[in-house]
Amino acid sequence: MLIQKGLFLQKQAFKTCFINLKAQPILTMITSMMIGFILIWPTFLWVLSIQAKDIIKDWQSHAYFTFYVPNAVKSAQREDVITRLKATDHVQKVKLITPEQSLKKLLTPEEAQSLIQNTTKNPLPYIVEVYPDAQMLQEDQLMDLYNNIANLPFLESSKNDLGWFQRLSAFEKFLNHFSLLLFGILMLGVTFLVSNTLRMV
Repeated sequence: MLIQKGLFLQKQAFKTCFINLKAQPILTMITSMMIGFILIWPTFLWVLSIQAKDIIKDWQSHAYFTFYVPNAVKSAQREDVITRLKATDHVQKVKLITPEQSLKKLLTPEEAQSLIQNTTKNPLPYIVEVYPDAQMLQEDQLMDLYNNIANLPFLESSKNDLGWFQRLSAFEKFLNHFSLLLFGILMLGVTFLVSNTLRMV
């Protein structure tokens, strides 16, 4: 019964639309195009927000903390720190960069060779890059994780700027609020257009 009634109403609406199209073709087509355009926008915003969140997650996955291990620290102690870091919750990856690797990054091979010949010891420390699971952490949790790691022995913390996470979080919140606001405005526009169309029938 409900299906038949629905089909009947759809048939009547189609007839009315066809009559209006014959009587006022330009106005009817413009109104239909505007309604269709406004109805498409929420889907477009939804897809856009998903893509933006994926980009934000990709940026977060490349963020890391940097710590230094002095050269005076013994190899066994350094390895113990690395093991403890890998066992820390919400730490995805730990990367150890030796002084030799750092020197190659900073200088050309010729400059590095010249510096090694003129110095008895590489002055650069060991560098530890800690990649947190930023996608699973809130801003305060990320700060707590950084502080806990910084309290481990033999680690000297560098000047880490957590502003990247704050900016990404603020952008994500803005995107969500903007999408909801625009969605509401578009729905009001659809209601306004439909009501005007019905009054013209």
